[in-house]
Amino acid sequence: MNQGDIEDLSIEERKKLQECSDLIFVETVIDGFYEIKVKSPTEMFPTDVFYTKEAIGEFLMSKFKLHILIESNNGKFIYQPNRMGKE
Repeated sequence: MNQGDIEDLSIEERKKLQECSDLIFVETVIDGFYEIKVKSPTEMFPTDVFYTKEAIGEFLMSKFKLHILIESNNGKFIYQPNRMGKE
């Protein structure tokens, strides 16, 4: 897992993280609630709902092979690559 300050990433590093992420959660203006950004919205990952930290934790611990990027309001990020092996 990678984590740190978004501002410490170069434009190229941030773009690479976003491109390789299956799910990107971006914190809303209300702390603790996140919007999801996916390449192709599905029933499993709808984009018209808000997610809590607990819900995101379920994705992080799920059996699905997902690369997940989380960006917070305070300029921090967490990236979890696919935990199950190859993409």
